[in-house]
Amino acid sequence: MTLPVPSGRLLRSRTVADPGVVLADALDRTHTGYVIFERGPDALVTDSDRLVVTIVDGCPRGAAATDGTAGETALALLDATDPVRVEVHAADRTALGAAHDDATIVPPDAPARRLGADDLARRLRDHAPDDRVPDRSSPKPDDGDGDDGTERHEDAAPTAHDSLSAFLDDAERIERLKEQARADARDRAAELGLDAHLED
Repeated sequence: MTLPVPSGRLLRSRTVADPGVVLADALDRTHTGYVIFERGPDALVTDSDRLVVTIVDGCPRGAAATDGTAGETALALLDATDPVRVEVHAADRTALGAAHDDATIVPPDAPARRLGADDLARRLRDHAPDDRVPDRSSPKPDDGDGDDGTERHEDAAPTAHDSLSAFLDDAERIERLKEQARADARDRAAELGLDAHLED
């Protein structure tokens, strides 16, 4: 399987001992395009020795090799101990998006993890948008908790907020309390000789 990458503009072509250097440079430049890794520049190179990794805003997005593998499986080419020939291409973001499907998508840190570059993998995770990092994009399951994180049960004691809401909804009870308050006020005024000045 190959990635149907759009025609890009070649920026750099060189041989490197550590492919992680190329990925780190792409991250630093927030590069959008793709990188072609070609195994064994000093060996007999065939069409099955090439890997294409697409990059969006500095983070790997998809991978496919000319041996028919795709996704994280295709990254096995990075296991080579020999120097690797790389070509860095710039490409239009919109056109590049058409190159990706479920089979080719890789986590942003996958190539770095394959290389054992833990620091680079962490940087890529930190730089990637939330929807590309499962730990950040997955919503928390609905466990019945309230908005304040306090678990609620049907038979749980009502909170102060619940009691106040129920009280304010009881118009008849409120009116009775008002009548009682007025009666108490009249009685108190009578005791003080102020009943003539009290109006309902």
